Amino acid sequence: MQLQKGDKFVGEFEILDVFGGKGKSGMGVVYLVESRHYPVPFVLKTFQSNDKNSINRFEHEARAWVNIGIHK
Repeated sequence: MQLQKGDKFVGEFEILDVFGGKGKSGMGVVYLVESRHYPVPFVLKTFQSNDKNSINRFEHEARAWVNIGIHK
């Protein structure tokens, strides 16, 4: 299920914008979100496919971003 702009989830996050998705991007969907508890918007990336190759690529990309650190 892909969330849409304006959707709220987990009781604290709101989708400000959606990038990618079915027919628009390859591996994932990127959401610009804001939280009631954090003053700065941030991005949340999810993957579209449950196949092993997609999951491995997603994990590899996530580790690379974690190793880079927070960017402002």
